[in-house]
Parts: sequence; structure tokens; C-alpha cells
Amino acid sequence: RRLGTCDYRNKVIRMNFGHELMNKDQCYKTLVHEYIHAIVYTVFGEHGHGDLFKFYLSLIYRRRKQRSVIVTSVEEAVARLSK
Repeated sequence: RRLGTCDYRNKVIRMNFGHELMNKDQCYKTLVHEYIHAIVYTVFGEHGHGDLFKFYLSLIYRRRKQRSVIVTSVEEAVARLSK
């Protein structure tokens, strides 16, 4: 049912490559989504889709409705989130 999960306790991100919606673009979006969960939890101790999560997600995507990616690699996303 889920595309990915972030296990805070074990520091593991899981991807569901068997999901019918999973393709290369969706894989990237899901990985970034879960990575933001990990960052927000590690730095701020918060989990879920609260304001901090949405703020950091907005640094990666132009518009929430379109989900237009403004970074081209996970490395670029990490660099942008680290600023």
C-alpha cells in the first residue's frame, strides 16, 4: 500500500518497488520524501507531515500541487537541505 517508509528507530528507509505506481520518477520523489522525514526527526525530533516537514519538502519542490522537482539528484537535495 505504501510507496516508502522511514523507520526512525532503526534509521532505515524502505522503498516498495513492487507498488504499481513505482517508476523512476516516483522512486526519486518517495526517496526524497522519506529522507526529509529522517532529517526532520533527527534534527528536530518531529515525525509526520507537520509544518517542518512541509517546509523542507517545499525546498525541494516548486509547487506542492504539481510536485515539480527543482533538484536533479539526491546529492543535490541533500546539499539544499543542509544549507
